[in-house]
Order: sequence, then structure tokens, then C-alpha cells
Amino acid sequence: MNSKSILSAGTHFLTLLGINAFIVFKTLMDLGTQVEYFLKRWSVSVGQ
Repeated sequence: MNSKSILSAGTHFLTLLGINAFIVFKTLMDLGTQVEYFLKRWSVSVGQ
């Protein structure tokens, strides 16, 4: 295995890692938004 193929495999791995990290981050952001919305609704209904 020469250094070029190692480099290309490393780049490919980092790209996949970056994509996965972005998907996880976006999912967490969406979840956070939903939780925040739910808590606001809940606090309003409890407050009345």
C-alpha cells in the first residue's frame, strides 16, 4: 500500500466522518427545537 492510497483512504474517512457529524448535529438541533416547542406549550398549559 503506497502513501497515495493511504492518503486517499484517510481523506475518504474524514469526509464520511464530517458528513455523519453534520447529520448528527442537525438531528440534535431539530430535536432541541422540538423539545423547546413542547416545553413552551407545556408551560403555557400549566400556567393557565
